[in-house]
Amino acid sequence: MSNQQDVEKRIQHNATDSAVIHGLYETVHNDWSGDINDYDISPYTDSSEAFHDGDYDEIKKRAKSDGYLYIKGALDVERNMSLRDDVLRICAEQNLLLKDDILRDDVDVNSGSGPTAFWDIFVKLQSFNEYLHKEPLLLKLFSHMYGEEFMLLPRVLFRFFKNNGEFSKLHQDFWYSGVARNMWTAWVPFGDNPIDKGVIVTAKGSHLNLGNIPNEDRFFDQSNQITFKLNKDDYEWLASDFESGDVLLFHNLTTHFSTTNTTNHLRLSADFRFIPLSDPLADYFFIPHMTEHTWDDIYEDWDSTDYQRYWSHLESKFMSPDEIDDTTNSIMSHTTQFQSNI
Repeated sequence: MSNQQDVEKRIQHNATDSAVIHGLYETVHNDWSGDINDYDISPYTDSSEAFHDGDYDEIKKRAKSDGYLYIKGALDVERNMSLRDDVLRICAEQNLLLKDDILRDDVDVNSGSGPTAFWDIFVKLQSFNEYLHKEPLLLKLFSHMYGEEFMLLPRVLFRFFKNNGEFSKLHQDFWYSGVARNMWTAWVPFGDNPIDKGVIVTAKGSHLNLGNIPNEDRFFDQSNQITFKLNKDDYEWLASDFESGDVLLFHNLTTHFSTTNTTNHLRLSADFRFIPLSDPLADYFFIPHMTEHTWDDIYEDWDSTDYQRYWSHLESKFMSPDEIDDTTNSIMSHTTQFQSNI
């Protein structure tokens, strides 16, 4: 097995395997619904005014209390729609569409990441890999908030959901990052994304109220996804419509899930991750998502080297597999809660 394949194999298992070793998980049927009508939903608070005014004190105050930032018009709409057009162009070239953005019924979306025929092409797109690098206000937001250097990770998760009942179960991103305690996710839809297409729902303040989920409340559902036994009535659940250029940012301890796409149109989005350089750096943060392509493969047809291997000066700081295992074992072997340092 190549080194990259070995790294890929560890990504979804670094924290979960440690949990199983320590007897912290049981496999149970998960009855948490992806139907937004099953929840009492309030809208997100829009932080666009503070964002565009550069009021980072207000931004940090909201992030600390709520665990998320919903920013309308944060990103360039023309570039957002252009990347959406790239997605649909590749889909059309691969004969995946009935028309417009409606996927053929027989196309397997590969658990929300798109068919392999699509992804093998899309993952190489320069416009995709450079996308948030060309959004300087968002790129520097966390550095302003925390007063230390944050970086955008090169491993980007693209989401490709049709009307098939699939959704992401209730979870914290921490259990998939494993070692990074102050990572943030930027959820970016491509094109307009009303609630009926499926959106991210967060539990307000859960990054503070829950911290590290207690052992007895963590479990695998039948699809082996980490999720929690939580009482819906104990938390305020938030969701909103999104327009092209909007973004949702949330801390990796913020509990969240996605709702199902109830339309005939594709829901297209991506998860970008930001991490402070003071947090541990795992090697699997820096490989392409769900592909055997190397970065050399991906860069092959680019017309610029500006954003290629921009993290290479950090490679000497990457944790070894044993260090990652030791860190996650330490975290998972006790119930002591931790909270973000924002």
